[in-house]
Amino acid sequence: MPPEDSDESRAVRGSMSGAEIHVLAKTMFRDFMNAGYQARDVITFATELLDLVIANLRYAKSDAAAALRESRKAPGEEAK
Repeated sequence: MPPEDSDESRAVRGSMSGAEIHVLAKTMFRDFMNAGYQARDVITFATELLDLVIANLRYAKSDAAAALRESRKAPGEEAK
């Protein structure tokens, strides 16, 4: 079993700890500021990122719903 904080372990569990997320956010914010972006640019970036996440979640939800509908069909029932 991989160590708890290894990249392999993270890939298996599929998420980051709260501390990792905090460090990543802080680093990205500092990088934006050091690159000359302003707070409104960071807000615009964050909004776009959230829009992408929401779209991805909606797609996954609709895909899961379609799979569930397909699994509930009676044997021999044709797809519509």
